[in-house]
Amino acid sequence: MTRRLLGPLALLALLASLALAPSAGATFAGANGRIAMTYSPNSNDDPDDGLRVIQPTPIPGVTSPPWSASACIGFNAQGCPAGLGTSFSPTGAVVAFGAVNGATANQIGIAAADGTTMTLLPAQTANDAQPSFAPAQSQLVFQGGTYNGPTNLYTLTVNLGYTPLTVSGLTQLTTTGASNPDWGSNNRIAYTANGNLSAIAPNGTKVQQLTRGGGDQASWSPGATAIVFTRARQVWRMTVGASGLGRAAVQLTHAGGSWPTWSPDGTLIAFERGGSIWTMKANGSGARKVYADPGVQLGAGGLAWQPLR
Repeated sequence: MTRRLLGPLALLALLASLALAPSAGATFAGANGRIAMTYSPNSNDDPDDGLRVIQPTPIPGVTSPPWSASACIGFNAQGCPAGLGTSFSPTGAVVAFGAVNGATANQIGIAAADGTTMTLLPAQTANDAQPSFAPAQSQLVFQGGTYNGPTNLYTLTVNLGYTPLTVSGLTQLTTTGASNPDWGSNNRIAYTANGNLSAIAPNGTKVQQLTRGGGDQASWSPGATAIVFTRARQVWRMTVGASGLGRAAVQLTHAGGSWPTWSPDGTLIAFERGGSIWTMKANGSGARKVYADPGVQLGAGGLAWQPLR
């Protein structure tokens, strides 16, 4: 598996293009592009955990179509284990993801949209993971904390157009425990706390609890009018009103599902089931497997769907 850092000129060109690009909503609107996912091997003998980027094109009779590109950003013998999250930028040019850097630290990486080249953001805590881009693109929200310990939410400004890439403005949003953030185009951050979903403003105010029957792994729709999430190992959808409060949730799957994410055009939902990647319509119908690899567990740490603009 190729492990390649962005060279200074390539990184500068990529980040400069991002700095000039317009922003969009999140899950960001556009045509449907690639799906990024974390993965891990079914055998402990295979160290190639990491990040894959696929073009979700179902092929009749073929359960394992070729992926458009793949990359593993490894820093130790274990590679870069799954479970650390993925998020495409509003323009779809890059994908942010969690990566293991050594035995007792996680960092946020940023890779080209095809998953082939990357750079690392400077570590902010010992456990930087589950990044999500802001609609304005120059910020990320992520979960951080002690390694293998409690996590809280932080925001960080990413100064695009510089090599090496620089960051500033680290701000802690929560103090009582939070994980799996997702930044919506309504400028609200959905996240998991105490087994339910809540939402918070980027400045740490206006906290609202969205669910009371359990919830995790939230993903805002492109217009931030609905959220898909998991509850009891199934995928659910909940409409979010103008007040920001969640309404009655509807169960979409009955055969299992995790880490759902909306398509940029708002018509489909991708999710993990049994180590494979599936898609279904936004109402839960038409579920079909779009990618599988018998040797690996796919999507166990999150999916992200690239917007094409």
